Amino acid sequence: MFSLSGYLKKIVLVVLSIQVGLSLMGRTSFCEPSQSPQEESDWSTVNSNYFNIYYRPDANLYGIERELTARALNFDQAARYGDITVLDEICLRLDKLFSHVKDLLNMYPNIPKVIIKIFKDRAELNDEYSKIFSKKDDLKAYYVKDYNTIYTSEADIADSIVIHEMAHVIIDHYFDVAPPEKVSEILASYVDAHIEE
Repeated sequence: MFSLSGYLKKIVLVVLSIQVGLSLMGRTSFCEPSQSPQEESDWSTVNSNYFNIYYRPDANLYGIERELTARALNFDQAARYGDITVLDEICLRLDKLFSHVKDLLNMYPNIPKVIIKIFKDRAELNDEYSKIFSKKDDLKAYYVKDYNTIYTSEADIADSIVIHEMAHVIIDHYFDVAPPEKVSEILASYVDAHIEE
């Protein structure tokens, strides 16, 4: 039998080390908006089972796909052949990540399709943040519950960043009353620490 207090100490140590690592890599944020986001007219879109993905028409889709699949995870499949496009690969990877995050959290809320907006660079991403929240920040990604939207950029996108924001989506839809932000951050960090399980 294991000691619950020892187990909690290990979780806290893992979470703290992840948070330190994330702070060194760049910041993510979990926020509430004050005004509406940028219009959708300058975007190309693709839909997956769980997401409506918006990206710039000149986006490097192969670079995005490469960053989302950089880590080999236990649910990855062998290469697919035939008429599989890079957009199909991106959609498939995001859907698999989302399903795996639900499994790790053991939370399966009813969630409407989530929007993912992939800006060209962090300057565009931070400009959008300023428009929504009427304040400046320098972030790699953030989730806005009121818009059911994850925001990131081509320059910063990675499976670990997307996984973290997906965890916020699931947590927000799972609880009737949202947990404190620190609790949500701990759970989201837990997911990234265990994504390879």
